[in-house]
Amino acid sequence: MLAQVNPVVASVLTLLNRKIQFALGDTAARLSAVFGKAQMTDVSISGSAIGFFSEEAPNDGSVIDVFLDLESIHSEVVIRMIVIESRASADPENPGFWVRGRFDDGPEK
Repeated sequence: MLAQVNPVVASVLTLLNRKIQFALGDTAARLSAVFGKAQMTDVSISGSAIGFFSEEAPNDGSVIDVFLDLESIHSEVVIRMIVIESRASADPENPGFWVRGRFDDGPEK
């Protein structure tokens, strides 16, 4: 952990992160303005995949940029995923789609 290795740098980065979060305000609204429609939702993450519920059904193979808000450590992470599967919800009270994807490692080297 950075705080153990260099507490001064960790403190500066923490303060900078708080300042950025304050400046951003409503993350979903700002992301929507820059990237188009942003949808806040809970996700399930494993070592190689991610899944979430969506109001819209993306096509298999679509690339989605996911902005993860890690509330417990006050950080945000941006990842790119490739849709593996999108299927309709079986729950009539929660219409929508369950989206499953794998992390995109970027271009092959």
